[in-house]
Amino acid sequence: MDSFVELISDLLDIDICSVMLSDELTNELTVKSAVGLDEDIVKRTRIKLGDKIAGWVALEGKPLFIENIENDTRFGKTNISQYTTKSLMTLPLKVGDRVVGVLNLNNKKTEEPFSEGDYLIASQMSDKISHFIELLQSENFNEKDFKQFVASLGNMLDADQTYNTKKEILSAFADKILKNSKPLIKLKKNAHHSDHS
Repeated sequence: MDSFVELISDLLDIDICSVMLSDELTNELTVKSAVGLDEDIVKRTRIKLGDKIAGWVALEGKPLFIENIENDTRFGKTNISQYTTKSLMTLPLKVGDRVVGVLNLNNKKTEEPFSEGDYLIASQMSDKISHFIELLQSENFNEKDFKQFVASLGNMLDADQTYNTKKEILSAFADKILKNSKPLIKLKKNAHHSDHS
């Protein structure tokens, strides 16, 4: 999970990224891995399904792509100083139809709002994390499956030797994800304006 969080943070050039998983006993989300959050926050954070943004996404099973949190009537929040941008994305992590957690993304280093391209990359990565969790939870989980999964992630990361810097490799990786993404259909309707019911 740490590798995923670090990779996503680098790909999207963000300061804050976390994966929260659902505790089956308490039905609460807890932080399993994070970049840019204080250790104390990571340890203390427990969110009930339906509460706050992460809990809403976990309950509804729908992604949230918010360009400006202060204009979003569902949450009526004022941006706090920890966040340098009012834009955020939270995506559900699913095994089958069951939501097992969420991926939270905040604070682009450029302080710009997230773009639809960022959303596509985040969606692809949340699918990879979901698949990874599904592999780990599988009764038939074996080392061969795990190695195949790691190899598939490695294939996504393959870049030509012509790239000299980490930034060039990440840019090529992001381009590769976008080229392999499904067309962006009804993103605004589903992600921006998904209703509360």
